Amino acid sequence: MFLPDLGFYSVRKADLSDRPMEVFRESISDFIRSHTPWLNQQQGFNAHQGSLETEILYSVNTEGSLNFEKRLPRKGLFIQEFGSWVYVKGEGFFNQLNASTNIPLELSASIRKDLVPSFIRRHEKDLKNIPGFFAEDEPFQKVGLEIGLRGGQ
Repeated sequence: MFLPDLGFYSVRKADLSDRPMEVFRESISDFIRSHTPWLNQQQGFNAHQGSLETEILYSVNTEGSLNFEKRLPRKGLFIQEFGSWVYVKGEGFFNQLNASTNIPLELSASIRKDLVPSFIRRHEKDLKNIPGFFAEDEPFQKVGLEIGLRGGQ
C-alpha cells in the first residue's frame, strides 16, 4: 500500500496458521499456487517449482508394439499426487507440469512392431539409460546356420 508523504507499506495477508482450515483434495493444486510463500515457511511443505525426475518403464504388447510410460520414482518415498503437484513426505510439493526424464526421447507414442528395430537402432544410446531395456548377458553363446539336402539328394 502507498501512503502519500509516508511511502510504501507492506500489507500482510492474515496468517493461515491463525485459523483452522480444511483443503479438499481437488482444491490442493489451487491452494499451493495461491499460498506458496506461506507453504515455503512450513518445514516439510515447501512448494518447489522444480519437478521430481520421472523414471521410464517400457512394455511390449501382444501385437509386438513397444510402449513407454513415465512414472514417478516410488522407492523409499512417500508420494501423493495432487493434480499437477506431487507431495513427498518431509520435502514438500513438487510441480509436475514440466516433469522430465534424463532421456531425450518423445515417449508418448506407441512404436509399431515393424518400426521397433529401426527405432532401437536410431535411439540405442538413449535406450541404454532405461534400466532393463537391453539384456545384460547375451542370450546365445553362438549362432550358426546348417545347410543340408533333404531325402539323400
